[in-house]
Amino acid sequence: MSAQNLPVGYITHFETGFSNAKLHKHLLVSPYAQVKVNQGIFSIIAKPDSLNTFFPPAAILVDSNIFGDYIVELRINLSGSSQDSLDGLFLITGLRDSLNYYFVRINETGACFSRMYKGKNTELSTDSTFVINSNLWVNLRIERDILSRTFTILSGNSKLVCTDANLVMGYFGVGTNKNKLLIDKITIWAPTSINHGAPLFR
Repeated sequence: MSAQNLPVGYITHFETGFSNAKLHKHLLVSPYAQVKVNQGIFSIIAKPDSLNTFFPPAAILVDSNIFGDYIVELRINLSGSSQDSLDGLFLITGLRDSLNYYFVRINETGACFSRMYKGKNTELSTDSTFVINSNLWVNLRIERDILSRTFTILSGNSKLVCTDANLVMGYFGVGTNKNKLLIDKITIWAPTSINHGAPLFR
């Protein structure tokens, strides 16, 4: 994305250059996920006991700049089958801790927007037309807007807009359930810095 296409005041806060040292410096990883870097490609793999938790296997970007509004561009490959409606890519937003966050699960059957509040999961909306096919590299753009309470995902000509009145500030994360997620490109732009402590994984 060029500077001309960014909202006023946005600057780059995170950009690819994956290394194990950089991952541990910037990412908080769920106890139910394994992350590693191999030849510049970042992978997230769900551990076998990952279904026994409120929190999907994910890596959370702990950066005080990326807590309110932000724009993310990433290139991902969801390895393995994701026909099961509970499998697929997880995009997490508004995360305060492992019991309070929003997430969008996307796979070959469509997308589901849900809210986790005090450990209780509530499905808010679904869209069977917004899909991510497995074993293919896919470019995604994610836009977070606090004022409109929206979390928007774009893939090619497809667009998914998720909204909820309580969708306020919180951390961004990405993960997968059962599958293996590969990421070889990620850039995040945001406008301001907000001082908050790291989220708590229970």
